[in-house]
Amino acid sequence: MSGSAGFSQGKPLCTAALGVEAYTYRNSWPRGVGRTLDTTRMLGFTELEGDGGRMDPKEFRRLCGMGGRGGPAASRGAYENVIVNI
Repeated sequence: MSGSAGFSQGKPLCTAALGVEAYTYRNSWPRGVGRTLDTTRMLGFTELEGDGGRMDPKEFRRLCGMGGRGGPAASRGAYENVIVNI
């Protein structure tokens, strides 16, 4: 059997959105927010949890949107959002 036995060729293994916590890239942010967002996008992450740290939240959201993301998911207010939208 080959190493790819059981995998459908040409079909993605995961079709759900992949996300990553911004803290994972804590050492990369000082090198450039745009550059770091590009890296996460190239790795296949379409969701980002966290914020831009000291960066203006509106600017950070704009940069996230430029990379094909809808914007960062933030923990602040997440519980309230779930309760309201159930």
